[in-house]
Amino acid sequence: MSNVRRHMHATAPRSSETESTRFRWRSFMATLALHALILLGVVILPVIVYNIVSASNLRRIQGLEFFGGATYVLYATYWIAKIRSFRAKFILLHRTALLATAITTATLFTRFTPAAAAALPTIVGALPALGILSSRFRRISGIAVTCFISILLALPLGVVLSFLIIYGSAMSSIGGMRY
Repeated sequence: MSNVRRHMHATAPRSSETESTRFRWRSFMATLALHALILLGVVILPVIVYNIVSASNLRRIQGLEFFGGATYVLYATYWIAKIRSFRAKFILLHRTALLATAITTATLFTRFTPAAAAALPTIVGALPALGILSSRFRRISGIAVTCFISILLALPLGVVLSFLIIYGSAMSSIGGMRY
């Protein structure tokens, strides 16, 4: 009799296993749908914004057609935020902010923009210096090292990007040099 009981118990489906499998499948499908929706928004939204702005009276505002490109920065920031290492996350977010600032500055830079705006990428590259100062006062050396590494990686890039913005604006004023 005990063998029969064991056999029936072994062949009976376990409700906890089926519930767990259903939950995993729903979780997987929800994650897949979320990423498909985010990717669709990242791919389609810039095109929609460009078409709407170029068809309206807003096309006179320089750079507004490219405002939909902000979704690329948001998508990159979403994936960077999932990184577990604080140091890698901080450095990549700082680099993303630097590149977004440089692209925005270069896109919106006109002859009416103050020349000091070309220094924005350099300023953003040096912003972690404030983190170094505040972490030194609080005696947190780990954050200071992270900020220092971020400055070492981003400040030269910021200087080069600022130089390219200044050089590009200087070259655009020469009419015969445009290609």
